[in-house]
Amino acid sequence: MLAKWCVLVALPSAVLSCSDGPTHPAGCSGDLRVSVDTHTLGQTRPVFSWSPRCGTTFVTVVTAQFGVGDPAVMWSMSVPENLSMAPPIVYGRTPPNATYSTPPQPLSPGQRYRVQVGTTVGGDALAGTGEATFIP
Repeated sequence: MLAKWCVLVALPSAVLSCSDGPTHPAGCSGDLRVSVDTHTLGQTRPVFSWSPRCGTTFVTVVTAQFGVGDPAVMWSMSVPENLSMAPPIVYGRTPPNATYSTPPQPLSPGQRYRVQVGTTVGGDALAGTGEATFIP
């Protein structure tokens, strides 16, 4: 009975999906509104969230330098497309099934950083992205 109800709800809305789970939600698409909380866990342990609530496949934090060389990657991690990450994500805490290409580096209070989150499809096409700058 529940399966029939899910199908009936999902068909008209196209936003809801019965295959979504709390850990691996449906992949993001379009523009994401990214927020950064530097108060809950402290300045150097920011918490990243985005809306709408959907699954991303990568999170990258870089320095946000203005006109001074290339940004330094402070932390970069990703998950396979079928294991998308739900918000919130805590800086330096790699979710299950995630691998990092750059391990978390210490953040400096007063330095400006940019977090980028997104979903890739087919390994290289971007389906949804968002970013925010923050100063711990």
